[in-house]
Amino acid sequence: MNTVAVLGISHPLALARRLRNSSLRWQILSLLLVVFVPMSLLIGVGVYRFIATNEKATWQARQQEVATYAGIVVHDFIVRLQDYLLLAGSFDRAVLAQDPDLLDDYLAQNPAVLELIRTDENGQLLGSARREQALLSDMFTLPQAQWFTEARAGHPHFGGFQVSSRDEPYLIASVPSGDGGVVAARVRLDILWDVVKQIQFGKTGSAYVITRAGDIIAHQDPQVVLAFTSLHHHPELKNVATDLSSWSGVYSNFNGETVQSVSRAIPDTDWIVVAEILISEAEATSRIALALFIVGITILGIAMMAFTYHSLHKLVLSPLQEMRIGAVRISAGDHDYRIQLGQRDEIGQLADAFDNMVNQLQIRNTELSLKTSELATEVEEHRATQAQLRQLNDTLEQRIVQRTHELEVLNAELTRSNRELQEFAYVASHDLQEPLRKIRAFGDRLVERYAGILDERGKDYITRMQGSAARMQTLIDALLTYSRVTSKAQPFAPTDLNQIVHDVIADLDLRLQEVMGKVTVHQLATVDADAIQMRLLFQNLISNALKFHALDRPPLVVIEGSWVRERAGNGAGPPGDTGFRFTVSDNGIGFEPEYAERIFQVFQRLHGRSEYEGTGVGLAICRKIVDRHGGTIVATSTAGQGACFTVTLPANRCMSGPE
Repeated sequence: MNTVAVLGISHPLALARRLRNSSLRWQILSLLLVVFVPMSLLIGVGVYRFIATNEKATWQARQQEVATYAGIVVHDFIVRLQDYLLLAGSFDRAVLAQDPDLLDDYLAQNPAVLELIRTDENGQLLGSARREQALLSDMFTLPQAQWFTEARAGHPHFGGFQVSSRDEPYLIASVPSGDGGVVAARVRLDILWDVVKQIQFGKTGSAYVITRAGDIIAHQDPQVVLAFTSLHHHPELKNVATDLSSWSGVYSNFNGETVQSVSRAIPDTDWIVVAEILISEAEATSRIALALFIVGITILGIAMMAFTYHSLHKLVLSPLQEMRIGAVRISAGDHDYRIQLGQRDEIGQLADAFDNMVNQLQIRNTELSLKTSELATEVEEHRATQAQLRQLNDTLEQRIVQRTHELEVLNAELTRSNRELQEFAYVASHDLQEPLRKIRAFGDRLVERYAGILDERGKDYITRMQGSAARMQTLIDALLTYSRVTSKAQPFAPTDLNQIVHDVIADLDLRLQEVMGKVTVHQLATVDADAIQMRLLFQNLISNALKFHALDRPPLVVIEGSWVRERAGNGAGPPGDTGFRFTVSDNGIGFEPEYAERIFQVFQRLHGRSEYEGTGVGLAICRKIVDRHGGTIVATSTAGQGACFTVTLPANRCMSGPE
């Protein structure tokens, strides 16, 4: 029973409003109902479930006994019939030919058998006997019959319910014989019907036999069988898969009645015994117990609520009414009134505390007047402080606006300065090209025309001049390349790093032959990049490795690539590709670790020009190219043990990984 419905309220929110706005008496009664009704329901459900469970278990036990008994009786009938047929299978062709009446005499010994036949393995009839019209021996398709094929395969067959032309029910049973033939019999079903009729339990209990297909073959009412009644819409009855297995449950039978049923499979057959009883009879005791419980708990509840309400009225409600009257008088200004209940319980203590509160209230009123004047002074001071803070905020906002404007001006100036610097570097490199070409051209003419006139010192001066001009030319070209990384950059496009490295190695073929060097390249990825700058990056790194090789061993350069995989969300998500990383390592002279960052600066050299040629701009160009692609380049080395340059490109620049 729903507590909300008992109170006559259609919604829990309405119940809360009703309790809040009603008197304490109604609130106490309502709370008693809220506590008592669910508790009664819980106890009632528990009692009902306990009785219903025991009652159901009792009926199921009786049904299982009935189903087991019926199954044993039917199984004994099947065993006797099977033994009867197996004995008939011992009559071979010679015996039957010698004594043609042998099967007729054998048939007369079993009144349940209507017809008996003996065949060979090909279905040829060796002998037959019958009590009435022949059915099995007159079959033209006897070798194709299911009972014949199953028995010839070595499996006994006990078929379902059939009706002859004279409306007589029967079933066909067959077993294999020792010589490969088959013995079959047409058996009366009224024997099974007599067994089922004798099984009764309760007022509405009954038992019947069905096939696994759901067809009823034996019932207390023969008309149910003759009407070919089926339970094929109850697949649970067909799931009894093995001998001695059983099922129990509740469903609607073929009459549309709700029944509690227990089924048990009959061993060595395709049959199932079903014992059922109407659910109304199976639950009759539980329903009577539930009705008696509802009546008893209602009477007990009314008595308990009446006693509880009377006690609460004497101990709680009346004292609270006196306290309410006192509170009204005190709130009206009668501060000399005091509540004196004379009780020593919690409500009496509450009344005493209320009187003490009135005394303290008079004292606090005096103190409050003094503090009110002090608070007014503090409020004025706070207002003055707020005015000063607003003024400071206005000044701060003006400073922020001014600083922001200055930063914007500086940013625009820096952008203009960078643009002018790039233009200056480009123009300066071009303007220096022409004087250098003339210096080198005049130097060549001096060597060609006046070589015989000049002494050794003059020739040395000209040689130094030409060398300086060549180094100047190389330096200008390097600076021009460095500036073009951003000023003459090409759009990003899919770039196969494998092809880039292959082209660079082809360009450096002569240099590799001179130093007897070798470059080993592992599979790389396809990236979204500037192909020209990627080629310049690999050319500078490989050339660097060939230039700074050790004198005691041929240079070896190894280029490898791999995907950088990390877990997203600080390890909370699945691993994903965050970039592609490749390394260019060599076995050259290397450098000290403290110079790992310095070598990427413009014009920084770790060795003299007389030891190794170069401008000191190549690695700076490499870093600028990698920065433009949003990646990183790191150098690691130990003096005398080679160097390794690691380049990492972000995932948005990587299109496909190594295969």
